[in-house]
Amino acid sequence: MTARQFGRLLERELGYAAVPGRGKGSHEVLSAPGRPQLIWAFHRNRELSPIEIRSIRVKQVHLSLREAQEVTDRA
Repeated sequence: MTARQFGRLLERELGYAAVPGRGKGSHEVLSAPGRPQLIWAFHRNRELSPIEIRSIRVKQVHLSLREAQEVTDRA
């Protein structure tokens, strides 16, 4: 999955949106109501490894493994 695809998944499935004026360089700050703020380096066409994707969903967004898998399956 590319960073762009994963960004869309975060937007559609979890309600995250970029915070204007925040972030520096390729880093974006994302926020969603009722969820922790997320900072990530957004390189549009870079392929994210499954470990990176899981780390963001589970450790940074605080989803359980089951919830994280359900989000990915819906996308």
